Amino acid sequence: MRQPLSEQERATIYQYKLIAKKQFRKESIWSYLAIPVLILIFQSVLYGWTGLVSWLLGAVFVQLIQLTIALLTFKRTDDSSRRWIWRIQPPWIGLQPRLECEFATFRKLHRHLLWLGLCVIAISYPWANDPLLLSLICWHLWVLAPRILLTFLFRKHRPDGVIRLQQEEIAFYHR
Repeated sequence: MRQPLSEQERATIYQYKLIAKKQFRKESIWSYLAIPVLILIFQSVLYGWTGLVSWLLGAVFVQLIQLTIALLTFKRTDDSSRRWIWRIQPPWIGLQPRLECEFATFRKLHRHLLWLGLCVIAISYPWANDPLLLSLICWHLWVLAPRILLTFLFRKHRPDGVIRLQQEEIAFYHR
């Protein structure tokens, strides 16, 4: 039979100190969601039906590219991919941690996603037409923009912190 934890043991398990909390305003989320619509309008006017199809293909291919890079990064590091889930919850569209995540792991993953994703898109240059290439770049940067902004906002804090992403706020803790 299990023994209940003492007060001292309980205190050491759940000891997190909130360092910073950033909230997203609804207006900024709506502005963020308007960017792909503007790109769709731009591509439809400039390229016609080819722009519309490329916009849709770009959205799908970028998600597949980022998922592949993330799974390869998890395989290379000690982090488990089971702690990450796929969500479509603005502004966190794509792969995100279930609950909390070490900030160093988060930064490393998204640095890999940014640069390796751009490299994969650059490699596809000879085979992709102009609207598809534009769509791939725009979708890639659009999906990663909130995460890159997050790493920029918390860059002055200790890298051994823990972050927790929620729909309208981000919390940064130290253990």
